[in-house]
Amino acid sequence: MELLDSLTDGFGIVLVQPTTRCNIDCAYCYLPGRDRINRMPVEVAEAVAHGIAAQGAPHVVVGWHAGEPLATGRAYFQQLLPPFEALRQSGVITHSVQTNATLINDQWCDLFAEYGIAVGVSIDGPGAMNSARRDWQRRDTFDRAMRGITLLKAHKIPVTVLTVVTAATVDRPQELLGFLGEIAAAVGFLFEERDNANCDRDRPTVTFDQAVAFWREVIAYLRSNPGLRVREIADIARFLKYQEPALRLDLIPTIAFNGDVVVAGPELAGAPAPEYGNFVVGNVLTTPLPKIMEQVRNVDYVRRFATGLANCKSRCSFWDYCGGGCTASKRWFEHGQLEATETTFCRNRIQAPVMALLSVIEEEGLHVDTLGGTTNELRRIAGDARQRPAGSLAPPVPTPGGIR
Repeated sequence: MELLDSLTDGFGIVLVQPTTRCNIDCAYCYLPGRDRINRMPVEVAEAVAHGIAAQGAPHVVVGWHAGEPLATGRAYFQQLLPPFEALRQSGVITHSVQTNATLINDQWCDLFAEYGIAVGVSIDGPGAMNSARRDWQRRDTFDRAMRGITLLKAHKIPVTVLTVVTAATVDRPQELLGFLGEIAAAVGFLFEERDNANCDRDRPTVTFDQAVAFWREVIAYLRSNPGLRVREIADIARFLKYQEPALRLDLIPTIAFNGDVVVAGPELAGAPAPEYGNFVVGNVLTTPLPKIMEQVRNVDYVRRFATGLANCKSRCSFWDYCGGGCTASKRWFEHGQLEATETTFCRNRIQAPVMALLSVIEEEGLHVDTLGGTTNELRRIAGDARQRPAGSLAPPVPTPGGIR
């Protein structure tokens, strides 16, 4: 299978879970076991570093994620970095960390600077817009996060932001963007979905029509405030100019704290699915990471995921733009099968911004948009989605199979 072969060309990103623990309990969080203190042994970090070196790739991003990395404690986290140091010094790897910022202090900032760690902050907006992100005592975390962001800025550490848009905040984009423009130079958006531990929660999700309206407001804001970089709009610009897809068709490995490896979606880590061996494809303590990735094409759930990708390619006009980057985890938790195609992620993160931009261009009678591509190119990738009745793309109800 052509698509299956293209999924196994090595890895340019490795997601590493230094701890399952998170010091806050977000209402939409997908991570199971985040109330438990499991820390990655140094031996696992050493095995990951050896695997990266053995692969011989020109550059790999080591992303510390999946839990709150800073919940390890600074002294312990620093023990996980020396195995990578020779690779970092030679330019083979760079570090990044995704954090809720509530634990940041001057010492953490010194460590980020010493090891050249890029910092992404997860925050959902000002004040009450961030209310889904509460600690285990149900206390608000906004002020603590802002204190961490202020320290990062004081140490001249650039801040990028990841924001989850929920049904409670999707109709307030101007307020949200004004806030984000003050604290960061770049932002990426996610929309609340059903993933792993949050599948059974009774929370409303964002519909396609709401997402399109949100993206129209984002576009309007950026036309007046071009200094803020919004990842999803930059994705469209890059595609129109260079034909580069928004997402990479890649089996990014996620290394759990104990060395277990899952691919095709970090949300699969810790997911109970006995029929697929809980999605574990190997363990770096017993098998080198490059060897695991070489063998991953023979794993049943990966082959089923490749079938889902083939289904997308044959049926969806957005394929050239999205690049087949919707992960296996999105398909599994929403549809209960890996061969499924369109997901809430596809609609709100991929389709909706394109449809929003196209509608703005057509309403204003433009023939060539300001991003460097033609309106016809947007129409081509939008395809059949333009013919669907309004409201027909509301998120589907999850079906049994992926839900546990």
